[in-house]
Amino acid sequence: MAAELAPVARVVVVTRPESPRAGHWQGLAREIRCYVSTVYAVEDIKEAFKLTLALARPGELVCVTGSLYMVAMVRELIIKNQGGNVVL
Repeated sequence: MAAELAPVARVVVVTRPESPRAGHWQGLAREIRCYVSTVYAVEDIKEAFKLTLALARPGELVCVTGSLYMVAMVRELIIKNQGGNVVL
């Protein structure tokens, strides 16, 4: 999936899934660096999302991928942040 999404990204933030079955997230960050020059590896999902919001420019799309569990966690963070600059 990295080869399809990463080339169209300006910045990528990779985080550690909270699952014992998850793949190697730091290896994924290294792989993405083949396509994108600015890649952040942030272990905590909440901190990764906060960084993502700080890096996003007005009008840019933020794409969240991963397990349904991880996407649900980020969805909750978006709902809590509705007063901020997140547009659903």
